Amino acid sequence: MTAQGAATKPPPVFSHAFRLLRGGGVLLDAQEAESQIRDEAVTVAFGSRSMTIGYRDILRARAENYRVIAELRDGTQAEFYYLGHFFDSFSEDFLEKYNAVVKKDSFMAGEAVCVRRGACFSHAGPPCEKGECDLLLDAHAVTIQRIGGAPAKLPYAMIDSVDYRQYDFSIAIYGDRWDFSMLGHEYGSFKTQYAKCYGALVAQADAWLAALASGVPEASVHGAAELFLDGRPVARPAAERLAPGLWAAVFNKACELSAKEYFEYLAGNADSLEIGFKDSLYEAGGSFIWLMARMGKHIVFEAVSSGQTGMATYLYHIQNDAQETMKLINYCMHMTEFRREPVYLSEKELDRDENAGYRDALLRVPQINTLRGLYDGRLMHTAFESWEKSLRAKTQE
Repeated sequence: MTAQGAATKPPPVFSHAFRLLRGGGVLLDAQEAESQIRDEAVTVAFGSRSMTIGYRDILRARAENYRVIAELRDGTQAEFYYLGHFFDSFSEDFLEKYNAVVKKDSFMAGEAVCVRRGACFSHAGPPCEKGECDLLLDAHAVTIQRIGGAPAKLPYAMIDSVDYRQYDFSIAIYGDRWDFSMLGHEYGSFKTQYAKCYGALVAQADAWLAALASGVPEASVHGAAELFLDGRPVARPAAERLAPGLWAAVFNKACELSAKEYFEYLAGNADSLEIGFKDSLYEAGGSFIWLMARMGKHIVFEAVSSGQTGMATYLYHIQNDAQETMKLINYCMHMTEFRREPVYLSEKELDRDENAGYRDALLRVPQINTLRGLYDGRLMHTAFESWEKSLRAKTQE
């Protein structure tokens, strides 16, 4: 068979029982059926009917008790069962393709290496949960792929600590805790691969800082690299203690990237200011410098990259404590890969077909809704004078 023929070979047909239920367990239909699992949907033929279930039509999917269960957007539940010895291949293929869409919509699109399949996990929550998972590592995060459930992302830059014990370990991240066990021979592999991925991010920050700070001693730059790790916000006093002049070098670089008067205004008028560097999966320039400033009752967010156009300033309400709000915003932005569109798009705009991925992300990434709850508008960089006037009015409310 030619490569072209192999590429067009239809997916296998699975025979099984199939039923649809409405909320509350009301049976709508139950018949013998045949299904084919495709990249974007599963097609089901039963009786004289057929239906296509797109993976984005599924809110949650899981495999349990030899059934594959898909909870759909419209409130119905589809169940595939009596698969016999094909259950494993059907459930694995179905969940793999479903989770590929979920990961994309949940900003987990980076190429990942699976270090351990079938590890046990417990999550302190909320919600508290236990189960089995696959552990994957990519350039920016640990991914926990729950067996029969949705994936979770733990960005390296937000991890507070990794506590290794004898053949198990814990990850503490933003007040949350995940415990992992039953790693078998891959326990050592995880430690090695995690250190490699984390070290690569530190080396990236080191190289980026060294290129900016020609007047700062090399040893000081190396010592501060972890401080600026992939999207971590850095206040000037913390950077100055490790490498005098480094924070200013980062700030000056941002000013060179077409945002000079905006960044300088924020620096001169903010109650507090933090700056960071982010290697982006999405930004046109591949990476960007970002800034958060506390002004009155607002946190102001700016980002600039070499390839960026249509720049804007984003405002968020402070909840109780300004510093804690800044930490919360930073955490949520990591979980959304610093995408701004799903935060500022209106409900009407999210209903458009071109924004289907963002609409689904609202269901899968709760941190987007947190940011939307804090969001208080954006100011486009048109004329500096009108921007300054609008910002002053907003932050003095």
